[in-house]
Amino acid sequence: MISAFWILAANAWMQNPVGYRLNPETGRAELESFLDLIRNPVAWHHFGHTILSALLTAAVLMLAISGWHLLRSHADPVFRLSSALAVGLMLVTGVGVATSGHFQGQMTADVQPMKHAAVEAHWETEGPAALSLFAIPDMAQGRNRLNIAIPHGLSLLTHHSWTAEVEGINPLQAEYEATFVPATTGRRWPRSTGPSG
Repeated sequence: MISAFWILAANAWMQNPVGYRLNPETGRAELESFLDLIRNPVAWHHFGHTILSALLTAAVLMLAISGWHLLRSHADPVFRLSSALAVGLMLVTGVGVATSGHFQGQMTADVQPMKHAAVEAHWETEGPAALSLFAIPDMAQGRNRLNIAIPHGLSLLTHHSWTAEVEGINPLQAEYEATFVPATTGRRWPRSTGPSG
């Protein structure tokens, strides 16, 4: 778990850099606050989700092995107990994975709105915003060719609001190009996930 935290903390810093300064001579980001690094909220969201996912995976494996042994010998008390423990662990960690994933998605919308919009195949800023269940994107046109969606779903998941506005890829791309890319380059999506990623 400690090893997982350090890996996730390093990754979280790339998603949401904290506690650093840009060295004017080298142009490199240099860590100034180790405490900020380990308190990065993105790291803790990732850590909880990862550990719960690992426990869920272990529970599924435990249930599969127990089930295989119970098919051979129905009365084996060891595997009856281990299968019951596995089912209990799956229920608890399954709810935990879904809940932590939900809050991790909300954190992504706050910290990396372009990444959130791209993951959700959400091209235009809308309120309310629909949640895409299945989409076939047309990158050249900046829209979805096919989009099976739940109305209001993305607003509800992102902001816990039935009508909240959710930023889209096209307006974010225009904003990032105006801020970070000289007009003469003519570069277009996909290029970046914005200022923090």
